[in-house]
Amino acid sequence: MRLLLARFALVHARRGPGRLMLPGFAVAAAVALAGCGSGTTGANPPTGTAGAQVSTPPGCGQTQAGVSVSGMPHVCITMTLTGATPVAVHQAQFLGGASSCSDFAKGTGRIESTPGGWDVPQITTTNSGQSVQETYTISSFHGPGSYTIQAAQGQVSIGGESYSAPSVAATVNSDGSGNVIVANLTNGNGAGGSTLTDNGTINWTCTDS
Repeated sequence: MRLLLARFALVHARRGPGRLMLPGFAVAAAVALAGCGSGTTGANPPTGTAGAQVSTPPGCGQTQAGVSVSGMPHVCITMTLTGATPVAVHQAQFLGGASSCSDFAKGTGRIESTPGGWDVPQITTTNSGQSVQETYTISSFHGPGSYTIQAAQGQVSIGGESYSAPSVAATVNSDGSGNVIVANLTNGNGAGGSTLTDNGTINWTCTDS
């Protein structure tokens, strides 16, 4: 039942500009899958390097909103940003149809938002009372490796404000883990029309149970 719930949410929760809000049942399902919960603003982390790994954050695999990722294939995502709008959040997510971390890394069995693409594990949570969403898609995906994601293929939204960069670097590893280096994310709606800038990383680990 949990796997059916997860697949339903991922089928209906499509990404990209204008598709960040998850309607109806998909909202409840997406919230139910948030196995790590939200974080709080933290100290400045290192910017990171492509392919760098992180350990699974505390809280992943626990039950939240009546659904647990424990015992089910899933990823645990960590997004940390510093700059004008600091963010530090964790969230769990089922694999979107893939039956194992190996298949997840290959894109086998996944339901993607773009044909031929690979959706980076998505953050949809809150941080210090602000909504936080991250949506990136690797186009022309060919399995584990390094990729460049162009601006049209993703963005970060903080408190309803969109932050984007000309491109970001992504790495997908054969064990299903990976990261995205989000450097020079900008938003032009600062005070007096000033530009707000954030930098940081999105890391995820994958477990088959």
